[in-house]
Amino acid sequence: MNEALHFIRKAIIDRLTNQITVDSATVPVYNRVPSDATAPYIKVFSVSHDEIDNNKDTFTLNCVTRIEAVTSFDADSGGQLTVNQMISSILNLVCLLYTSDAADEGLGVDLGGRRI
Repeated sequence: MNEALHFIRKAIIDRLTNQITVDSATVPVYNRVPSDATAPYIKVFSVSHDEIDNNKDTFTLNCVTRIEAVTSFDADSGGQLTVNQMISSILNLVCLLYTSDAADEGLGVDLGGRRI
């Protein structure tokens, strides 16, 4: 049986795949980064899941999944702009994914302490 973290990772990876570009090139999205991968790339991985509340009526699971934008650049070359643009695109796509799902289910979504 797949865990909740699996479904979260899959939804994020599916949403980001072929959607982020840097200098007109598509940025690959990985769950496990291959040894021959070159920057830039995006890594999506699960950090933890904790059972918060489990009683006879409810079950609550806290899932933490990270999205990392990986780039490489020479110091003082302005390379930070590339990663900032990647992050902006990622946030726009992921926020749309979660707000869309929440709207479908009539639920709110917690994004880093902000409930939407």
